[in-house]
Amino acid sequence: MIEQPPPVQPLGATWARWSVDVQQEDGVTRLRGYVRRKLTEWEYPEDAEQAFVVCLLVTELVGNALRHCKPILDMVDLLLWSSGGTVTVIVSDASPVGPTLTEAGDTDESGRGLALTVASSTACGWCRSRSGKSIWATVGPEPLTEAEHRLGELAAARAS
Repeated sequence: MIEQPPPVQPLGATWARWSVDVQQEDGVTRLRGYVRRKLTEWEYPEDAEQAFVVCLLVTELVGNALRHCKPILDMVDLLLWSSGGTVTVIVSDASPVGPTLTEAGDTDESGRGLALTVASSTACGWCRSRSGKSIWATVGPEPLTEAEHRLGELAAARAS
């Protein structure tokens, strides 16, 4: 995952923002529910692949922020916007430490989230800010087709 700023929110984009306290045990679940309802409100069918991928990204990115940044922050922020059939997810936290893409072994129970983010988004990255960092991912109207392409690239890169 490369360090680069998120795309600029287009004029006229619809958006929503939420925060979750790191002490909330059900924080990821609650945010995923809010996102599902917002996507439905924005007329993304709940059973559509794109809505599924957006919820997956929210789960992974917010879960990572809560898991890895707990000692230094109290809140994780989620910004979601939609424009032209594309949805962008931005998760911000107080840690200045960037994400590390790792290769999980067959028996590892974690370590696949960022690879999943890279593979299932049409674009992603992260950037530092005055208050920590933001990790972002964009999902286009046909994310799984693009994801299959990116998974192939990721597998080829690891094989070489």
